[in-house]
Amino acid sequence: MSTQKNIRKWSELRGLKVAIPSQGKNAGVVEDFYFQLGTNSIYALGVRTPLAGLKALPANVIKDIVEDAVIIDSERMLTTRIPPFPLGSSLLNATVKGENEKEAGTISEVLIGTVPVNALRVVGYEVIDKGNHRSSRRKVLGADAILHYDENLLVIDNQTMSKM
Repeated sequence: MSTQKNIRKWSELRGLKVAIPSQGKNAGVVEDFYFQLGTNSIYALGVRTPLAGLKALPANVIKDIVEDAVIIDSERMLTTRIPPFPLGSSLLNATVKGENEKEAGTISEVLIGTVPVNALRVVGYEVIDKGNHRSSRRKVLGADAILHYDENLLVIDNQTMSKM
């Protein structure tokens, strides 16, 4: 199996319907995700429901992620308990800097590992150098290169920084 199929861009997952095939209905639409700092694991997806507003869908109850939907067994899988973790949307447009304070660029995309489907995690980022007007080439940064997260800032080690 190709590893490319095991990784999806967040922009491909955001907006997917949350489907319950056994009941022939949709429970809502994926809006965001909650991730754990340091481990990069995705605890839950934020799902906008038609009547109850935002609910959390714990990653460990997801049955499958297909091209156009996230599959679950029942609406009871959605919870009103919102986890105390940062939102994935806070990563987009965050600045990436090295330990030396040199700027590497801005996060333009979050890469999500989807296999196994019940253990979603952030595996990387696409970084664009907006300061270089001649090139808007996207660079891929592995999630394990992040030393720490601050508000709207991701700090990477200098060795990784030199390769970017």
